[in-house]
Amino acid sequence: MNSPRNLLKAEDQRHRAVFLFSDEASLSLDDLLSNPKFQQILKNRSLARLGDAYVNFLFSLALTKASGIPVGVKVSDRILFEAAKNSGIRPLLPRRIKRGEVANVIEALVVDSWMRKSLELDEMVDIISKNSDDLTEAATQLVKSILERMRNH
Repeated sequence: MNSPRNLLKAEDQRHRAVFLFSDEASLSLDDLLSNPKFQQILKNRSLARLGDAYVNFLFSLALTKASGIPVGVKVSDRILFEAAKNSGIRPLLPRRIKRGEVANVIEALVVDSWMRKSLELDEMVDIISKNSDDLTEAATQLVKSILERMRNH
């Protein structure tokens, strides 16, 4: 099976890309690719299925908190795909991967973060509810927070 490093097509892509997660901190492509947690998440379809339900619940909870009215949402693959691009994960994935498969990676990453207690439910809800007027930005900020925690652990 291909490692995430082998999935990259262009040699210079490994050296060019640096993903910024905050004003002070950055995570290089090589750092993330060598992270065993990230490699396992990329391959885990069961985790993505659980992540799909968890992400929908998480966003519904956050929007309910922000609006004060019970809300149930289905987070679209487009929103998660855009979050992958905005957070810097998209270039780590195969070039021809479909939008739904990119969304699966994000869903797996989110639920894995919760399962490992890297980012608690309340923290995730707060991140999303602060950006509740723009779900793509909310998802982007959530992914950046998760990646920052991965970087520091």
